[in-house]
Amino acid sequence: MKTIILSVLTMGFLAVPAPLLASGNASGSASPEFKIVLPDRGFRHAGFYMAVEKGYFKAAGLNVVLEESPNPIASLIKGHATFAVSGVEALVYQSSGLPIVSLAAIFQQSPAAIITRPEKAIDVASLSGKQIYQDREHPIVEAFLKSQKISMNVGEDNTPLRKFSLGESDGVFADTAEEVIRAQRLGFPVVLISPRSAGVDLYGDILITLATHVDKDKKSVDAVREAVLAGWRYALTHVNETVELIAKKYPGGKAADFAIQEAALIKELVKSDSVELGSQDPRRWAIISQMFLNAGSLKSAPDLEAFVFAGDTPGKHVWSNPAFQVGAPAALVILFLAYRLHRVRRELAATLVDNQKSHLALKAQEVWDQATDLYTRGYFDPALERELVLAKRKKYKVALIMMDVDILKSINHRWGRAAGDAALKMVAKIIERSLREKDIVCRYDDAEIVIVLPATSLKAARDYAEELRQKFEATPVEQEGKEFSITASFGVSLWPECANSAKGLVQSARAALIQAKTAGRNRVATS
Repeated sequence: MKTIILSVLTMGFLAVPAPLLASGNASGSASPEFKIVLPDRGFRHAGFYMAVEKGYFKAAGLNVVLEESPNPIASLIKGHATFAVSGVEALVYQSSGLPIVSLAAIFQQSPAAIITRPEKAIDVASLSGKQIYQDREHPIVEAFLKSQKISMNVGEDNTPLRKFSLGESDGVFADTAEEVIRAQRLGFPVVLISPRSAGVDLYGDILITLATHVDKDKKSVDAVREAVLAGWRYALTHVNETVELIAKKYPGGKAADFAIQEAALIKELVKSDSVELGSQDPRRWAIISQMFLNAGSLKSAPDLEAFVFAGDTPGKHVWSNPAFQVGAPAALVILFLAYRLHRVRRELAATLVDNQKSHLALKAQEVWDQATDLYTRGYFDPALERELVLAKRKKYKVALIMMDVDILKSINHRWGRAAGDAALKMVAKIIERSLREKDIVCRYDDAEIVIVLPATSLKAARDYAEELRQKFEATPVEQEGKEFSITASFGVSLWPECANSAKGLVQSARAALIQAKTAGRNRVATS
């Protein structure tokens, strides 16, 4: 799930993405591998492709692998990648305590917009009450609308663009250049109502990493950033060549004329002719954070100093702010203090990394279980609360499955703790492979796993639980040459029929789970 208002942290789990292409070390010697996760393919990521193809990574001595995943931030947080491409929703992650750092704003403007007909709406205010359908969440657009106190009727449909073209809805949401172009090609006039029209000038794609990577190897982080920007400079000045190369090596199924149109729009969004490529202004980030605050996505203002990468120049953002344009003597004092502060922070960060006590490690333990590669209860509790807020607003049901691996303690006692962990990993992988993008799965307790199924009936959730039960029973667990079988018990509940709160829903699912275990285990029970 991607909705910032309710669930920027409620995204389904992903298998480790497969690499697209690697860039070797210039000298041929072994070097650390840096993975960059991209959300999809197309000219949207042209700079990354050209950094590989033109050897910019290799020239910097970098061994870089490009990967695809529909959820780059999750891959970054879970340790599957060193860098990722995200939207401005990364700021919400950072404010929750995860030390994400924005290295560069690739798109100086966001393509996010509400697309409608001119007779339906012409500005933000006139969107109120209009009917929109979507096939997935559009976090930035929804956060913007909520910050502006605009209420729209949002429904779910697998083909929202078709409904719009047939006049069955008042518009569609878009948050990528591709979505904008597809709407513009419908054959009738459309109006794009963007956050910028209301004074909220959002960045588009940004390159992000974690503070631990910056603290541990800032030189490599700088080098990756510069190589990516060099790739973008080449792509933007050799558009046709880049489009042809992407079609050949990174095909996304787009026709040539569509790819050229997409490239033209993206070039406008990057704005490299008028703005330094990759530059970020903390004042713009402050406006963006205010949007999230107004939308209720943030409970407090984020630490922008920690979020916005300062590059090689300590305090450079403060220095560029007109409010801090002072005389030369005072300026030297401020610069010196900023430099000293920068050095102290670097030394402190290095100590924390060496002792494996970094802020990220502590936070990751709170929201991510390394044994199963699933999120934890620390992630689940607020995520379920936000999901129910969205469900109430959009009027859909939410099913909750609470499952327990039967006799896990006996498995640990007989085969060892590693065998129990292997059983849980197998269970987690089977669940992940069957989830929809909007579903949520977390390790709730030692042997308990919870699955949140938005827009799902009690019967459908029960059927899904039964399917999982059969798969677990039929799949042997292998651990160090040993093979054993497991079973699991399931409790299924439904909001709002079985409970009217997140706490009540968990209690209801747990009661059903206890019922299943009391009846003999290895079965499914419903509330």
